[in-house]
Amino acid sequence: MELNLQGYKNEEISVKLNISYNTVRNTLSESRKKCQKFYHLYK
Repeated sequence: MELNLQGYKNEEISVKLNISYNTVRNTLSESRKKCQKFYHLYK
């Protein structure tokens, strides 16, 4: 998530962390969902 917030694209993150593009995409998607739920709980 931090690399994404720093402006890295999913493809760049996958190369930098040596993981698949799909893993990056899925992990970021799940992280965003969790952040949204957390934000709505404390809004």
